[in-house]
Amino acid sequence: MQQQCVIGLLMVLLLNLGGSTLAWAGTTGAIDAKTFRQLNKAKDLVADEHFDDALKVLDKLQQRKSVRGYAKAQVLNYQGYVYASKQSYRKAITSYQEVLKQEDVPEALVLNAHYVMGQLYLQLEQYADSIESLLRWKSLAKKPSSTGLMMLAQCYYLTGKYSLALPPLAIAIAQKNNTKSLVPESWLQLQAALYFALDDMKNTVTVYEMLLVQYPKARYLKQLAGLYGELGQKKKRLSTFDAAYEHGLLSLGSEQRNLANMYLEQGVPFKAAKLIDGAIKNNSVEGNTKNLRLLASIWALSGENSKAIDTYQQAAKLSDDGEIDARLAAVYYDAGDYQLCVTSANEANKKGGITNPGRNNLLLGLALVNLEKYSQALQAFRLAKDDKKTFDSAREWERYTLSHLALAP
Repeated sequence: MQQQCVIGLLMVLLLNLGGSTLAWAGTTGAIDAKTFRQLNKAKDLVADEHFDDALKVLDKLQQRKSVRGYAKAQVLNYQGYVYASKQSYRKAITSYQEVLKQEDVPEALVLNAHYVMGQLYLQLEQYADSIESLLRWKSLAKKPSSTGLMMLAQCYYLTGKYSLALPPLAIAIAQKNNTKSLVPESWLQLQAALYFALDDMKNTVTVYEMLLVQYPKARYLKQLAGLYGELGQKKKRLSTFDAAYEHGLLSLGSEQRNLANMYLEQGVPFKAAKLIDGAIKNNSVEGNTKNLRLLASIWALSGENSKAIDTYQQAAKLSDDGEIDARLAAVYYDAGDYQLCVTSANEANKKGGITNPGRNNLLLGLALVNLEKYSQALQAFRLAKDDKKTFDSAREWERYTLSHLALAP
């Protein structure tokens, strides 16, 4: 959960709300006809995006001694809106501060001034000032809006006050739920980020489950799977990633390999092999020696010897060392094809670079014994005795082979 992503989402929200939030509270109240006409003139200029001309009209209105109290507050309120529309946020804030200094300012304008200053300070990244303005707005509002509460939570988050951010955000989300409105995605993202920052993994998971239901996206499946892993819920992690794969949301080879590893962890090698095989065929995983060897070993683990043999054969053609041939020899032996086991084991010895040469020679000897080629088997077992790992087994089979040779006519 990256902070910049959350900020960006909120900024888009604020900009989209700007026109309605900053709009002039156009009522004739205690405004004389001339002032009212000039305000309408300024409003028409703004509609045509002639902001500087609108500000000139408003500046002249302010200079009139007859414009005071409620009327001046309206002029300043609209001036703030024009400055904000020009993205002159500091000047806009000054205008709204002046609104609050006037006499007989209606509650609606006071609320609007605090609320909008909260927005503007947030745009300027003056989070402490934004919090102060929004708290004043919240204390005066009979029913604080969910959007304002969301802004307050965002400011707390950006100042590292995570525990203070959760209550207003929870109220904002509850308000949306009560009206049966879809909770904005960015709000749930922020809530998840807050719980995560507070190391509350259980609630983080709960929020991501809501995100997945309301905004089904691959990244939420992946993040949720990772969180299940942190909580030790491996079966849920696997089922979540499996769902992502079935819906075609795991396009990267690394993601598919991760899922294959999860299948292996849960003792489902066949599904792991099938996944890697498909990934190689559709080129999301490279069909190189390493990946083919991995696939072949998983096919072998699944008991699919013929598929393991085919895959090892492909890998052996790409490899300069004898390791894959040695593994192929083992699969041939398990399949009962002792002659091909001998051929592959000899090829492995010829190429060299085997991880466990003693085991390869022991296997070679065993295959030769099954073929009743005891003299050749004896040579293989004696080579296997050169490796400490296979010495004991090779010695036993050496004795067994010598006994057969002694009985030979």
